[in-house]
Amino acid sequence: PPGVATHDQQPADSEHQVATPGGAGAKRRRAGENWFSGSPGSGQAGPGAQTQRRKESHNATEQKRRQRINDKMMELKDILPDSRESSVDKATILNQAIDYIKTLQTEVEAVTVRRMEVERQVQALQEEKEALCLPRKKQPLPLHDDASPLLSTLS
Repeated sequence: PPGVATHDQQPADSEHQVATPGGAGAKRRRAGENWFSGSPGSGQAGPGAQTQRRKESHNATEQKRRQRINDKMMELKDILPDSRESSVDKATILNQAIDYIKTLQTEVEAVTVRRMEVERQVQALQEEKEALCLPRKKQPLPLHDDASPLLSTLS
């Protein structure tokens, strides 16, 4: 809207504004800095140059931040399946990433359930194996009176 400054633009007369007690100038004064830190010919820059340096520094920092975001968006696009198109915008990349993460979460849940089922089956099989492989106690042969003829025939 006209007359409203956005993040990327300042009002045309922003360099000519006077610092107010609650503004940025007050912060510098509280920090012990002198707003008018130089005089013509002293080699030190005045408030206009300081403002320009701050703007340039902010612009450079912001440009680096945007470049890092763009680099990470491209990296994200490269690892997503089916997003090799060169004209994919950031919102599409983010939507594809969200969908892919949700798909992976569903797959992880399914694999976890299957793993638990297999672990239960392994446990059951181990218990069955132990039951089958236990050495059986030898039962002593009963020695009855009628068993003695049997024993005499064996010897």
